[in-house]
Order: sequence, then C-alpha cells, then structure tokens
Amino acid sequence: VLTPGTLVDTPFLKSTHASYCAALSLSERSYALLLVELLTGEVRVVLDARTDDRLIEAEVARYAPDEILVAESAREPLYDRLERQGYVVTRTPRRNTPAEAEWLAQWPEALKILVERSAVLQEAVSFLVAYLAHHQPAALAVCTGVQLASPESSLIMDRATQENLDLAACGDLLDATKTAMGARLLRKWLAAPLRDSVALRERHDAVEQAIGRPLLREELQKVLAEVGDLERVVGRIALKRAVADDYRTLAHALQQHATLTTTAAALFGMHIESDMALDALCADLTHSINHERGAERLIAPHYDAELDRLRALVDSGVAEIVALEEAEQRRTTIPSLKIRYHQTYGYAIEVPKSQAILVPDRYHKLQELANRWRFTTDELRSLEYAMNGAHDAAREREKMIFEQIAERVYTARTSLRRYAATCARYDTLQSLAHSAHRLGYVRPVFHDSADIIITEGRHPLVSAQLRNSFVPNDTSLT
Repeated sequence: VLTPGTLVDTPFLKSTHASYCAALSLSERSYALLLVELLTGEVRVVLDARTDDRLIEAEVARYAPDEILVAESAREPLYDRLERQGYVVTRTPRRNTPAEAEWLAQWPEALKILVERSAVLQEAVSFLVAYLAHHQPAALAVCTGVQLASPESSLIMDRATQENLDLAACGDLLDATKTAMGARLLRKWLAAPLRDSVALRERHDAVEQAIGRPLLREELQKVLAEVGDLERVVGRIALKRAVADDYRTLAHALQQHATLTTTAAALFGMHIESDMALDALCADLTHSINHERGAERLIAPHYDAELDRLRALVDSGVAEIVALEEAEQRRTTIPSLKIRYHQTYGYAIEVPKSQAILVPDRYHKLQELANRWRFTTDELRSLEYAMNGAHDAAREREKMIFEQIAERVYTARTSLRRYAATCARYDTLQSLAHSAHRLGYVRPVFHDSADIIITEGRHPLVSAQLRNSFVPNDTSLT
C-alpha cells in the first residue's frame, strides 16, 4: 500500500524537498516527534518538556513531513489544525511488535535510556515501527542514523514567521546547487538556522574560501553535475528497491569520486581523505554493468566468459533465422515470405494468402489470418528450441551475476551514504558561495553581546526583485 510517508520511487517524490515520515505523541508534560527519512536512513528524535502548541507546530513546520502518525484514539485540537494546514495526519493504533526491540537495539545507548524514561517517545517509536513494518519493512534495518535534535540547537521560528520570511522563495533565490540532494540540504539549513557559533564559523569559513576561488568553484560544479541524486539512489539500494538504472547512476557518480575529493579539498581549503573502498567498488561497477540506459542486457560484454558464450549462441541464432528466411524465399519462390516472432507462436513463417498455394508439404500450418497464413517447419522449431535454451540460460546467468553485484553494493551502503552526504554538503556550500558572490553578500561578524548591528542591510527577496532601485537600510539593536 502506497502512503505519503513511505514513498521511495522518484516519480512520487519532490526532488528538492526531503521526504519524512513522522510520529507525534503528546502528554500534559512533554511531546515527542520522531522523524524518519527513508532514503537517507536519517532518524531524528525531538523530545521537549514544553507543550505549547505553537512550538510543536513550529517544529513540525521545520521538517514539513509528508505524513504524521498519531494515536488512533487521540482527539487533540493540534492534530485537527495540522490537517487544516495541509499535513497528512494518519491515526494509527499502538502495537508492540518484535521489530520494535530489534530496531531500538541499533540505537545509541544514551537514546535507548531516553526511550525507557519517556512514555511519549515510547509511543512515537511504537507508532512508527508498526507502520513501517507493515508498509516498508526493509526500512527498519537501514534507518539507523539516529540523532537527538534539540530544538535549542537551531533558531525556533513559528509557522507564521517561516511563512512571513518566505523561506521557500529564499531557497529558490539561493539555490545554485547542481544536485537534488544539495538542494534538499540547502532547504534543511534554511529551515533550521544554527545557533552554535563554532559550527557557524566553520560553515562561513568554507563559504568564504569558495567565494575567493571562482575557477575551482566552477570545476566543482561541473563534477557535481555528473553525480546526480546519489542520496536517493543509495537509499533505494539500501531498501533493495533499486532498478538497473540506479546502479548505472551509482557507477557514474563513483567515477567522479577522486576528482571531486581533490577539487573540494582545494576549494574549501581542507584536508579530505579519499575512500579506497569506493574506488574499488567503482572499478567493479564500471567493468560489470552495461552503462547504456534502458538496455535489455544488464551485464557488460567480456565481464563473464560463460555469459558471453550464451549470448553468442543467442546472437548466432538470430543470424541463422535471417539466413533461414532468405533460404526459404529461394526454395519456395515466395519473395514476400517472412519469419517473424510472435508472443503466442514464437517464430513463425508468414506467407501472403494469395501465395499459399506455393507452400511445400513440409510446412506445418499454425494459423490462418485474413490476408496471410502462418507456418513452421521442423528446422525452424529446432533452431528456435536451441535459441530459447541459450536465451533462458543467459538470462539466469545474468540474473545471478547482477544479484552478486547488488549484494556487494548493498554491503557498501554505509560508505555510499557517507559519500552522498559529503557530495550534498559540498554542493550546498558551493551554492551559498556562488549566490553570495552573485548577490554581493558579506560575511557577518559574530560577538558575545546581544547587539545586532547591520550596515546597508538588504532583504534578499525584495532586493533581488527591485535590483538597483532598492535602498539599503541600517539596523542597530543594542
């Protein structure tokens, strides 16, 4: 059953927006919001003693989950308001399942203790585990990147503030990303402005370095454009929902690994370790996968000798069919005779009805149509039998090889997710640097006092719209 919070296939998802399935549980003293992003394996735990509905709405708006699971019997006014605001609120019964203990066993020890001590968090975990176990069971094995998200770690903005700031339009203005995963991360950053001055300075240092190196920034943009939406490709691989083109995309993204690592290190002025395991996986996929998108054959030629032999038998059979058609045209003196493949009869000789009198006795009739007849011969049957045997054997061999490759990729999913997250971060940082340079932004200076002093400040959206006619304003809050 498809539900908004458990979709993982590209046609059903917004490429530039994260897709969360959330569980929300309330009590008189606290609330718990548990969010899972299936295609990244990210699990965020929000637990707060405050129960002000406006703060809960602000936290929900920060993540904008595709689906919110709540207690089946709950009749909280907050849930009704969330539905009116456009969220999909699914009321679900609480079920304790064996999967719950198995999933919690993968959590960090400190968070396990937190679950034991919090009834609302226990309830949220039960909602989410039971729901995923029913709709997307593979997710519980791979969604293990659990983090405690403290509301105080980022600026709290209620829903009205977020709408007044028009963060969606700000995201569009600043978006110079080259990948969909970079675009999603940019919007996550905008929805949760950091309050940690150390983390802010590190981010600003990277952006400042990139602003001063436009040629390197352009080179990184070209490499990132070749990576694609690696984050969601790896997510589908982890969930074992990937298709052949996902592995082709992965192979192409891994081919950029070395260049991306060295270029990013030079651009952002930081030492970045290369992952040798990814280079080995890249070589494996490059040689094993047929990189022609939509191709029927998944495995590349010359990768497996036995598969090549079986394919040669199939291909030679096709050539023999063509040769047999030409021979039958000569033998029967019927130039319009054709040998075609049909879903019901397999290969058959087609002869116009007007020339059926020329058909020899060795032809076995299969079907009479309005203007043509279909036949077969012992020779054609024998050839088709040999071709079908080779084709079936080749298909089974290819399936076995592909499953082995898929298993090797699945084993490397943790490294692949780390690589995808790194690519997204590089893309977001270069996007901020590109937009800051284009729009003439300057780096803010932080200090320990409460004063806010802005010289010639510009509203990003209004300034971009009015361009040269916009008048900057000074602000001094002391």
